[in-house]
Amino acid sequence: VHVADRRDALAARADGVRRDLPLVAAYALAGPAAVPSVVAELAGIAPDQVWVAVDVSRRPEDTAEWVRAVDAVLAVDAVAATGAAFTSSPDDIHRLGLPVLWLDAPPAG
Repeated sequence: VHVADRRDALAARADGVRRDLPLVAAYALAGPAAVPSVVAELAGIAPDQVWVAVDVSRRPEDTAEWVRAVDAVLAVDAVAATGAAFTSSPDDIHRLGLPVLWLDAPPAG
């Protein structure tokens, strides 16, 4: 289901309640500069929770910059992280200071 505005979000939520399923909407961001262009859309949807999905194999400083940009306008609730198999320091994601509620498998070793 495409969720473009508050009306779409309300309809999707109602359908989720009817089916007893949660609704997840994903928005791709190309970096911190992309945040302002989607803030109005996301604010209009009024999400119950905002999670950021991050790749822990990226530089922590780069990830922190765009996560802070999102958090400044949407109050990030949690982090879902992937890419742990591609870095020796997947736990650096905890430096964001946000709850990490999902982290894929770390490298074997």
